[in-house]
Amino acid sequence: MKLFFNLPIASTIASLLSFASFVTSTQAAVLYQASPSYPQLGTRLYASGSDVAVSILPSEAAFDSYLWLTSPHRIPVASNRETGRLVNLGAVSPGAELLFGLQVSSGYWYYTGDASRNPDGLPHSKVTYLSPGVARVGFEDLLGGGDWDFDDHTFIFSGINLAPKLTEVQSKVVVKSGEVFDFSASAFDFENPNDLLFSWDFNGDGEIDYEGSEGKGAWSYGGQGIYTSSLTVTDPSGAKAQYSFQTEVVPEPTSVISFAFLGTLGLGAIARRKH
Repeated sequence: MKLFFNLPIASTIASLLSFASFVTSTQAAVLYQASPSYPQLGTRLYASGSDVAVSILPSEAAFDSYLWLTSPHRIPVASNRETGRLVNLGAVSPGAELLFGLQVSSGYWYYTGDASRNPDGLPHSKVTYLSPGVARVGFEDLLGGGDWDFDDHTFIFSGINLAPKLTEVQSKVVVKSGEVFDFSASAFDFENPNDLLFSWDFNGDGEIDYEGSEGKGAWSYGGQGIYTSSLTVTDPSGAKAQYSFQTEVVPEPTSVISFAFLGTLGLGAIARRKH
């Protein structure tokens, strides 16, 4: 007995085998990395629950500028020429973001936190955490980053809390439907390094699928598709760090190969018997 293979179909089977090899391989990726060291560019500031106070440090900037608390309340603070001035902004609810804006005489506004808030898409504040509840914040007042010295308007803030900093998120990017896979993440928090809550939403429906204090666990998907997964890390004061990524769920490869063989053998297309 001899078996003769139809070459185009044999090529198709080879392709399917190659696909099976691809989807059964474990794919893991480090999706985000950052150093937990300080100072940090573009770091958000949060209220700790006590009074927020601002002390103005010396500035040698060419431009005059004025600092505002723009959220959760709009309060004028001080100009960069008022060295030594101490301003008490009062108590703000714990976990509320303290969004400070710098109004520069050139006509531009720059903000603490995400670079996307600024007109040039660059970070314009640098935060150095000095001790629990106390940080030094420096602004760069030139469009395009200027000289990147972040000393054009500098302050000492007290009564604040920094959000946790994600240092690593690791998860499979491609998983098989029904397969249980491991995921993990790590984060750094200056004040509460051992008291963080990790909350995972794997399918993008806004509901928490897995939650714990260790940043690791297991999960599986019941259906195929591409899902937007997200992780939120929260400290005891309510400050949060978030990260999103996509997870692709593919079919179980053995079912694909079984279908290929059953279908083609049923049609007599792969091989024929010759005496």
